[in-house]
Amino acid sequence: MIEFYRRLYAAADAMYKAHAFDRTPTGPIIAFELLLLAFSAFTLFWLWKNQKKGVQQFLLAAGGLFLHQFFTSPMWHNYKLGWWSYLYQDISWISTFAWASMIMWAIVLVDRFFETLPDWKRFPLYLAFLAPAALVYEAILLKLGVSGYSPEVQQSISGYTLLGTPVETFVYVPVFMALVVSFTKYWSFYILGKPVIPLRSRPWLRSFSITLVSVLLFEITVEPMVQNVGFPAWAYLFHDITLVLTGAWVLLTWLAINLVDKFLIHFSLRGKFLAYLGIVFVGVLPAELWLIASGYRVYGPSTVAAFTGFHIPFTNLPMEVAFGIPLYFALILSFVKYWEIILDNK
Repeated sequence: MIEFYRRLYAAADAMYKAHAFDRTPTGPIIAFELLLLAFSAFTLFWLWKNQKKGVQQFLLAAGGLFLHQFFTSPMWHNYKLGWWSYLYQDISWISTFAWASMIMWAIVLVDRFFETLPDWKRFPLYLAFLAPAALVYEAILLKLGVSGYSPEVQQSISGYTLLGTPVETFVYVPVFMALVVSFTKYWSFYILGKPVIPLRSRPWLRSFSITLVSVLLFEITVEPMVQNVGFPAWAYLFHDITLVLTGAWVLLTWLAINLVDKFLIHFSLRGKFLAYLGIVFVGVLPAELWLIASGYRVYGPSTVAAFTGFHIPFTNLPMEVAFGIPLYFALILSFVKYWEIILDNK
């Protein structure tokens, strides 16, 4: 047993050294972190006092952010925040809480001042409130030297900037926030115990359209991480996003949702979500294995460098890819189901 723990410690130490980066903060960075902590603490206190299960909703937002950050972390870095700030590699809990605070204030303000609007009309207002704050926040992180982008991301952007940030950020931030806000709002139905009335007659085409939008949104945000190569020229939609793979993920997700909602209609919101995720995972995992082994999916150098070196037993699939599949689809499924619920329960 002692030998086992010794080897485990040695592996963890080697992994830490392999992913070493500059964690030493400057004075301005520490001051900014203290400001973020104060902002997050105030947000949590206000939510605790004024919002039903507000702290739980805050943690939902933070959880959704972490899912996205874990999956997409090779695309950028967060350095110099101090050793105390990091959860996993260069994912910072302080930054995650700051993002979650911004999301919660957007939700609270829109829900309070536009209470009479239906949910589907409030959603773009959440993003409208969030986008300016998020862009300013990103600009500050870039100015402080905390944030930066991987070589793959730098190659994929135009080089034009606005307010000190790449112009692509003005597309990426709303897309990224749309996924996380949907995740937060969807799971808020569960923790708040809001009644969600399922429809016996499924609007199949509408469901397919929402799924298509959701998958495309996420594909755009993670496009620099992995290259899809060897497909026919006609199959490429944008950069290396392919009609073949995107269509497959859309079809699988759509089928999983509709099959579960039809045959497991009596399940709880949580139970159905786990069923969606289970079906998708069983379908995607072998497909990803085959795509990597056949050379159709090639992960970029920054993504490979972030891998720990552990693989799924008896395969060449990195552990991070296997874990990334449910994280990726958890956000997609939340987006689809949130929009279905708010359109079904107008």
